[in-house]
Amino acid sequence: MRLFIYPIYIGQGYGKYLITDFLKRIKATGYKKVQVDADPNVEKFYSIYGFRTVGYLKSSIKDRFLPIMELEI
Repeated sequence: MRLFIYPIYIGQGYGKYLITDFLKRIKATGYKKVQVDADPNVEKFYSIYGFRTVGYLKSSIKDRFLPIMELEI
């Protein structure tokens, strides 16, 4: 799944709606863990919902790393 909110809609609750709905659906399927590789700018967003940073991936952009984040359900 890719989650992207156009900048003009940031701060209006769309991201919250999408992530809470996704997590509700994922829990219903019986999954025990969710892992995302996120843009560094949204690391705080995911941490609000309980995700924790467990590592980093090298980005295709030079000298940039993407946080790998996990949530135990």
